Amino acid sequence: MASPVPPRPSSGRPSRGTTDGYSRIKDKLPTGKSIQSRSFSAGGRRRCILCYPNGQTSNCANFISVYLQLHKSAGEPVMARAKFDLLDRDGKPVPSNTCTTTLSEFSPGGSGYGFSEFINREFLENSEHLSNDCFKISCDIIIPDELRTENRIIAAPPLASSLAVPPSYLDRHLGDLLVSKEGADITFQVAGEEFSAHKFLLVARSRVFKAELWGAMKEGATTGDCVRVDGMLPQVFKALLHFVYTDSLPRMEEQEEAVMA
Repeated sequence: MASPVPPRPSSGRPSRGTTDGYSRIKDKLPTGKSIQSRSFSAGGRRRCILCYPNGQTSNCANFISVYLQLHKSAGEPVMARAKFDLLDRDGKPVPSNTCTTTLSEFSPGGSGYGFSEFINREFLENSEHLSNDCFKISCDIIIPDELRTENRIIAAPPLASSLAVPPSYLDRHLGDLLVSKEGADITFQVAGEEFSAHKFLLVARSRVFKAELWGAMKEGATTGDCVRVDGMLPQVFKALLHFVYTDSLPRMEEQEEAVMA
């Protein structure tokens, strides 16, 4: 995945009210041409998202590029980060396609910030995330609070592009490991469903798993490399594993929160 870089201005964008599906837009737009979302308000500023179905440059022509842009009428520049997620059919983020930019200064009418290699087109077109010739992307905008003293406001200075530190992808990589099950060496049985995991990570992240898998509770708690978990719903255990691997909870509907708790 490439580091976030400003996209070059694009002309010939399709109408923002177009009803074309992904396939037709991809065929109509060459590399370097984008489709623009309707503008929306976030943090008191108007913004929009640019999507390049055939990549923003020739170096990423096999990818879909996405960028967040501050609207030209938005006023003063603002420091922010943009988190992009490809969503599955249930509206939940796909762990391998979650990316967050560094803290950057967005200027009104500027080119914006995002990712040139956000989604591999071959991966998308062969996945269930492309449904009815459409796919969904969410964009979370993170705006840092200003630091206040008695008589002045100190705002975080813009980062020099030459010193920009790439965002951490550790949570995404561990989430990918959970989804792929590659190297998994233990299986949990929860109400008839099976979940594969990695002992070393569970032991490092949880004292309970450490005691059960390596400590005094080990004998009698496991049968070979299979552990039976009683008294828990499968979807709750799945959310638990997601938290252990990524240090975050998966997105869920409001009515699911009580069950998870």
